[in-house]
Amino acid sequence: LSAFYQTTGLNYLPVVLTEAGLPGELNGSFIRNHDEDLYGRHMIRQYAEVLSTGVSEVYHWTLSQYDNNNGNRWGLINYFDDGAGGEFIYPAARYSAFATLVRCFGKGQYIGTADYGDDVAAHVFDNGAEGSVNRTMVLWKKSPSVTNVSIGCSGATALVVNQFGKETPVNVENGNITVSVGENPIFILIEGVNDAHPPLEQLFETQGDPGYAVGNRIMD
Repeated sequence: LSAFYQTTGLNYLPVVLTEAGLPGELNGSFIRNHDEDLYGRHMIRQYAEVLSTGVSEVYHWTLSQYDNNNGNRWGLINYFDDGAGGEFIYPAARYSAFATLVRCFGKGQYIGTADYGDDVAAHVFDNGAEGSVNRTMVLWKKSPSVTNVSIGCSGATALVVNQFGKETPVNVENGNITVSVGENPIFILIEGVNDAHPPLEQLFETQGDPGYAVGNRIMD
């Protein structure tokens, strides 16, 4: 699709993805409403992969709980009926995962990939933060195992954030930090990434000022 788009002569226009997201319940399928760990994993991976292709804006479906006719339940907020006429509304754990990815990606301008082997996915973004800590790397393991990854950093410290927002400061030693990477994505907020490939040629070059923020994510 990206290659075709460039042949049309319209590649200066932004690409927008609407109704991104995952159902909390799939009839008999692998993502269940109670498996928030799995939900957060796939949601963050989805956003990272989509933004890495040159998509400019992503709209999440949806904030409130929505049940469609085939048994799928969408949304970041759950409803609970106690059977006695009481109904409770509360944020699901996946709400925290969504908030974490929005905070860590920031403006979400894609820079490129980092190579830590075929089994590790690693994407680098400009998060738009003021000051030196303006890079976010998101990593995950493609197979169900854990591996240690050494990442080159130019600062003195880095902040590791798990998919639900738990923060762990990590000291830089000899220009590197070492993190454990598994199937669940982790974010690393850093001053610079020495291992990252040079910035990739943008798939879509914006001509003029379109008046939108690259990588903007909007919750409806």
